[in-house]
Amino acid sequence: MAYSNYKNNYPYRPPSRPRPQMPYTLPQETFRAVKSADQSVPGGAGYSLLTFEDVLFDSGMEYDAATSSFVPRLDGVFLINATAAFSASGLADNAVFLMITPDNGTTGAQFSSNSMPGGEVNFDDISAILYLNAGDKIQIFARSTVPGTFLKDYTAFSAARLPSRPQGHPYAVRQ
Repeated sequence: MAYSNYKNNYPYRPPSRPRPQMPYTLPQETFRAVKSADQSVPGGAGYSLLTFEDVLFDSGMEYDAATSSFVPRLDGVFLINATAAFSASGLADNAVFLMITPDNGTTGAQFSSNSMPGGEVNFDDISAILYLNAGDKIQIFARSTVPGTFLKDYTAFSAARLPSRPQGHPYAVRQ
């Protein structure tokens, strides 16, 4: 037999609680861009800016294809991702290094590397969840140990805003 409310003899139902409402809305800031042409790089040199000319989508209008940079309009937590396909000139063993940088390649926020025997296409990917300030200029830099080419259509750059609380909130992300 079901429990009943003793006052009016109705079946007991626990009180429902209203769902908490978010006092703010998060703008959707996402983009994805890919290389539209192969990009040659010298081997053993320093880091070079990877260019991503073909914008597949940009919901916040924050990706600049001319500088291959993502510049968020608002502070927040973002997932940054890049994938690179590298084909070495000749059959030399090679290593590829990727770097996510907020300041034109001076410092790296995240690094990744991958080694491959000669004659194979070297795939490397890098991702990071970073707190970004409005106006930070995020770019992808790369270098290799041997001369070669970063391949179009297989080399991509993307970013997406993650749900996060604004600064000042008790559970906000701390920088």
